[in-house]
Amino acid sequence: MFQISVSSSIRLELLDLPHAPALFELTCSNQAFLSRWLPWVGFIQRIEDTEKFIQATKQQWASGNGFQCALFYQERLAGIIGFHEFNRSNDSASVGYWLGEQYQAMGLIQQSLPILIEQAFYIYAIQRVVIRCAVHNQASRKIPEKLGFQLEGILKANEKLHGQYIDQAIYSLIKS
Repeated sequence: MFQISVSSSIRLELLDLPHAPALFELTCSNQAFLSRWLPWVGFIQRIEDTEKFIQATKQQWASGNGFQCALFYQERLAGIIGFHEFNRSNDSASVGYWLGEQYQAMGLIQQSLPILIEQAFYIYAIQRVVIRCAVHNQASRKIPEKLGFQLEGILKANEKLHGQYIDQAIYSLIKS
């Protein structure tokens, strides 16, 4: 399992089963907050659901198709950040992140994401990193905008959320 020290108070760890209790608690205690933008939140009902997610991320890592990290702030699990997938035929990757409500607006993602992007570019030979955010999720959209990503456009009705299709902004950062 790898660990990355982002700062004296921020650490990333490859997501693993020992994280399950804290991740389940964070997800459940932030369910109303997270479900506003994340369609999967309602499917997390038992700790076994979190464990199944973690097992899938371990398979993702083992197959070389990306990875998910537990983001710790002052030794407490604050959220998740990682690559949804590495598209090897195009050398591109999609990145995602979320934080518990109490960890918002602290710069945790803004500080952590550049380190993961650097790994994608220089260790995994990725040329293009993509972030998709709900058009109206201003907090999430600020991250790529502050980190120099370019807004490529709006994907109309690209994600189903609460029975409705929402638009997503798509941002990219090119290695060059």
